[in-house]
Amino acid sequence: MAGCSRTGLDVPSCADGGVVPVCYDEAGPPQGLEVLFTQPEPTLPCDIVTYETSPSLVVDPSNAYWMTPFAACGDNSGLQAPPRVSSVIMRTSLCGRGSAVVAAPFTAEPSSPFAVDPTALYEIDDQGTIARASLAGGCSTSFVTGHFPLSLALDATNLYWTDREAETVMKLPLSGGLPTPLSQPLGNTLFGLAVDDAGAYTELWTVALERLPLGGGDATPLVQTPYPVTVDEIVTVGGNVYWTSWNDSSTPTSYFLSTVPETGGTPLVLSNDPAYGFATDGASVYWTESTCGTYAPGCPGALKKMSAGGGTPVTLTTGWTYNGPAAVAVDATSVYWTSGNTLLRFTPK
Repeated sequence: MAGCSRTGLDVPSCADGGVVPVCYDEAGPPQGLEVLFTQPEPTLPCDIVTYETSPSLVVDPSNAYWMTPFAACGDNSGLQAPPRVSSVIMRTSLCGRGSAVVAAPFTAEPSSPFAVDPTALYEIDDQGTIARASLAGGCSTSFVTGHFPLSLALDATNLYWTDREAETVMKLPLSGGLPTPLSQPLGNTLFGLAVDDAGAYTELWTVALERLPLGGGDATPLVQTPYPVTVDEIVTVGGNVYWTSWNDSSTPTSYFLSTVPETGGTPLVLSNDPAYGFATDGASVYWTESTCGTYAPGCPGALKKMSAGGGTPVTLTTGWTYNGPAAVAVDATSVYWTSGNTLLRFTPK
């Protein structure tokens, strides 16, 4: 691992302060599995606790950036009420020393994505503002106000977001200025967002997966959805678009991990596993799930892998506890994912 001095398997020290790390017996965790950071799951004084988690997990050569889950007391309708535990964005060293620091000095919006570039972190805060915080530390600043952002994406020069009120994707130079829409209003709420050189990709809710030109213009439908489908996450790699979605009008709920060329065509459903979060390197697709059923916490979790062109899924490891839907990321050698308040890594991918 670049920048790390590693001999064998690093495990956190039980003397580390400020966190409650995992300590292993002599047998250790399954081969290739590491816990980079963990702390107790949030507990609240109520019978029904609802949890939300962000789909974002960003890995650079030295660190992983991830979000702790939001937890709140609720009722049978799912309504949330105080007391609650807010989400925060954490930074954990890839050297795996069992500690983490708060990466940004603002309270994150529950379950919202965030984005990281080489110098700053961008997040939709709990007031609906897109805030920016330097990775070097210091106070955060309001970068975008007066809009209704839902999803975020970055390229080298611009920040993009789906806007609930404008009903399109907005673009703002990282150097500042005025936001501009990439299209006319599309007439519905947009879910998920990914950007590459060919365009911005988002889902027009229950209608179609769309591509918008980065310079502005008409949206191009890539995939029509003939039934109510909600997209959770979109990724573009190597000229292809990948996304997870679910259809709750079916009984039981149907889940899809799919791909289509960024120029459009016939979509390929890679898996019907409930893969809330996933990652791809263009050669393979990776996701996590509970071995006890859809999003069932407290059971052994499974990290799965499949060829990006389709095939039979392979289980890489089950030696960890599933504590809710996960964010997933990959680098050249490893797969990283969250499970509640735990960040894990599996090598080799």
